[in-house]
Amino acid sequence: MGWTEQYETPKNIEEFFESQVRTQSPLIEVRILTTAKIGWTEAYAAVEIIDKATQERTVYALTYMIQYHSNGHFSYKDMSEHCGPTICSCPEKILKLLTPLKQDGKNTNEWAQAWRDKCWAQIERKKKGRGLKVGTVVKFKEPIHFSNGYTRQELTVKSVKPLRFTDGRNSFLIRRSALPDLIAE
Repeated sequence: MGWTEQYETPKNIEEFFESQVRTQSPLIEVRILTTAKIGWTEAYAAVEIIDKATQERTVYALTYMIQYHSNGHFSYKDMSEHCGPTICSCPEKILKLLTPLKQDGKNTNEWAQAWRDKCWAQIERKKKGRGLKVGTVVKFKEPIHFSNGYTRQELTVKSVKPLRFTDGRNSFLIRRSALPDLIAE
């Protein structure tokens, strides 16, 4: 599975991907229900397939790795959740639209299930660091060793933008992206 390159960057990424996926035939209809672009390098889509004979409806996830080139070219690599994609920042709004992978009590695709589990774990991890307010006392799983020689396992939120902590005397910076892995349950 390689990359597809275009000579021009699409004006609207979501509309571009919709045009690539939309299919209408006497047997099936395929369309994107919604898309989400994450930063400049990832996009996700909830793709609906309707079997016209049975009216059976399936919704699965499609992932896109995206690259913008300085020469104006645009590249993407699309992959279904069933292929075990490596990117897993799919937003909750898309995951909630997906139909179950189980039929007759059996999981129909272990790769897709593993991918969905990774995405949900990432969402939960991000939620863990949200909602911090000035004055909140945060306890960490293990003591954190700072470059200034201090070691602390409990700190108080001093400010949220930028995120700073204090021990009452000193100020500490912790990257917001690292916070979910550090906070104790």
